Amino acid sequence: MSAIQLCAEWLAGDGPTADAGRYKKMLAILDRQVSAMGGMVEDILSMALLRADRLTLKVDLVDLCELVRERVELARLRSPERKIRLDGLSRYVITADRVRLGQAVDAILGSALEYSALGTKVRVEVRQRKPEGVTVSIRDRGRGMAPDECEKALNSSTIHRTTPSTALGLACTWRRRCAKA
Repeated sequence: MSAIQLCAEWLAGDGPTADAGRYKKMLAILDRQVSAMGGMVEDILSMALLRADRLTLKVDLVDLCELVRERVELARLRSPERKIRLDGLSRYVITADRVRLGQAVDAILGSALEYSALGTKVRVEVRQRKPEGVTVSIRDRGRGMAPDECEKALNSSTIHRTTPSTALGLACTWRRRCAKA
């Protein structure tokens, strides 16, 4: 919040007369901070709806591969210094809530990017599984979670704050709740 306030004050005062490089830098900071805050608000709202069993799904036909490609491209734009490799199917249509599924992919991909070392590659794959089905895997070289942390995250509707981010707990909870719907 303080970064947004600082940038806004600077832009309101010296911004228009300042050098273009500093102006662009401040706008980039504002953009990142507003995006982060918007994501936090969405996460909090979604968790409140989940806990109240009021999360509604808007189910339709979704090309899972297209959705994953879009989310990877957005992640590449947000983190241009990171290497993200995308492999697998080019098209696989499923019945799902596109928005919620996109949020889950964003959360897990964001966590992979945040907790893996710079210079390491994050790998995203969409693979056909026999006889019928598809798997989306997002792999990184981060520290990972201990087995008991994974079990807690997968078997609970609460967030376990083992890290500063709630993304993994939220994505796992969405998966469990969406699977019930």
